[in-house]
Amino acid sequence: MTPEDRESLVDALCEVAYVQDREGQSDLLSCLPLRIRREVGTGQVYRFALRLVTACETQGTLLPLVRWVLRKDARSVAAEALATEAAPYVREAEDSVLGSVLVDAATAGATTVAGDLATVRAELTLLPCEPAVRETYRSIRADHAGKGGGLPPPETAWEALVNLALLPAFADPSPAARFCAWLAGTHPALACADLLGQWGGALGADPLPLPAPEDLPARLVVRVSRSCRDRYDLESWSVLSDGRGGPPDFAEHWMDRDVPGEDVSVRVGARLDLLLADSRAAHHSSTRVELVTSLDLMAEAVAERWQNGRTLQGRPLGERAEVVYRDEALLDRRDPEVRSAQKRFSQRWSGLIRDGSAAVFDLFHTADMNERLIAKRLDDDRVIGISVPRGLGEVFLSVALAVRSGVPVVIWHFGDSPRAVGSWLSPVQMEREVTVSPDDMSELPAALLRSRSGRVSPSDYGYIESSSQIAVIYHDTLPVLPPPPPPMSHRSIQ
Repeated sequence: MTPEDRESLVDALCEVAYVQDREGQSDLLSCLPLRIRREVGTGQVYRFALRLVTACETQGTLLPLVRWVLRKDARSVAAEALATEAAPYVREAEDSVLGSVLVDAATAGATTVAGDLATVRAELTLLPCEPAVRETYRSIRADHAGKGGGLPPPETAWEALVNLALLPAFADPSPAARFCAWLAGTHPALACADLLGQWGGALGADPLPLPAPEDLPARLVVRVSRSCRDRYDLESWSVLSDGRGGPPDFAEHWMDRDVPGEDVSVRVGARLDLLLADSRAAHHSSTRVELVTSLDLMAEAVAERWQNGRTLQGRPLGERAEVVYRDEALLDRRDPEVRSAQKRFSQRWSGLIRDGSAAVFDLFHTADMNERLIAKRLDDDRVIGISVPRGLGEVFLSVALAVRSGVPVVIWHFGDSPRAVGSWLSPVQMEREVTVSPDDMSELPAALLRSRSGRVSPSDYGYIESSSQIAVIYHDTLPVLPPPPPPMSHRSIQ
């Protein structure tokens, strides 16, 4: 973006009545990603607009900015003028989002991506979100357990398609592909119907192979998303085997909406009670709670508080079951970077088992290393985990880099000072890297539970000091969310 174009966008945003006061500015910021809110504060209109436009340009979030301004300012003349100024950049963002859908859905060497998207955009922008379109969009979004990628509710079929393309594709077909297939079947008169049919009929990448189901824990998978400020929606599944050593099956499904932040552990604990009451839980020797959400939300909500929150029995969640966290973004197999990270997760776990050892990289000792050297070290497949010496929000970029580089385990210490983890990781005393065994890593969630619950004493081997002040992001290759149902047919909608 040239300085002149940036200034034109800033001037256009300054004319929007909604951002003329701090209350409107604050409300608009609350709709944008955490990384934008960290960079931009409310203030004098021009300075606010300049900082916001610059941050959104840098972070690639002009699309949500324009969509939210249009919604918040009721598509006023000033808001439409901003959208016109930003149109080339919004189109570029939309093409980037949907381009991967087309490339995955058609021939990889296709040279007509931009032209095809322009054709679809021109048609679907004129198709409003009338009841059938809206209900189909909502149904697909709900099936994929998502919120729509941080954009406001769509007003046209094109906006709905973009929203669904931003939604993590936990399984194939993706949300966007399902919507394309439905549009092609219900609106055959569209000039782009054939193209939509191609996109909707594509098969995605093969899933990652699962490990042999030997002695898996009974699992409660909880997907956490924000419903509004300081309130969350919790979608939970029990994952149980019909017999010891049998394959895991997604058994029960629950939805808790609009849960206050302080009650997250209570609701999760209640679902844990239901899982433990299932007779199939007896087929497992351990129980694990997996909290699935974005890294942004983990940092903003101070997610480590969830494991220490009290359940209905009065005990903290982290004393009743193993607790691990997963990055929601890394479940989206439509994204080539995600597929690469998932492949590297599997390779690093396999390497740990094959070689009998791997390394944990301790960020407590990296003050003398620049970002390039840290990134190079994290790219080494012998690194199975990193240790973070402070709260997640303080080292967010390093954690995000590690996870996206395929480092499957992140140990973060959020107490007053870092503590030793068993006999193998002492951030204060040891060097930048430590060598770990397969048992050290595979038993880490269980070792933390034993120490939190008092099953081992400080004098016992494997005791972890201040274990309630240690949390773990843990990416293995077990299935995390159930596959979606097959796409809806035209007849089922009628």
